[in-house]
Amino acid sequence: LHVFPYSRREGTPAAARKDQIRHSVKVERAARMSQVSRDSAQAYAQRYVGRQLDFLAEDELVVNGIPYVRGHSSNYLSLLLPIADAPSALCPVRALTWTEHGLLVEKL
Repeated sequence: LHVFPYSRREGTPAAARKDQIRHSVKVERAARMSQVSRDSAQAYAQRYVGRQLDFLAEDELVVNGIPYVRGHSSNYLSLLLPIADAPSALCPVRALTWTEHGLLVEKL
């Protein structure tokens, strides 16, 4: 979900409207929609805890001083695998728990 507030573009019919919404209202609405997006993504990801997924490594990420390989599943879930278990190719993993950075997984 990509959220951004409307901004006037000169020469467009919308820019000439008299019923423009205040900037503060746009910012507040965008923040609420961004939170809905985060909550929805978390709920979706948590449905996969305990399930097997395929892991495709992409880059490295350090979270709270712990190094992980970050990757994605075939359904584009963000996954974190401890760097010690880093695969050289696509590999099966099991989702353990959700974190704000993605699902923490273990190699099968």
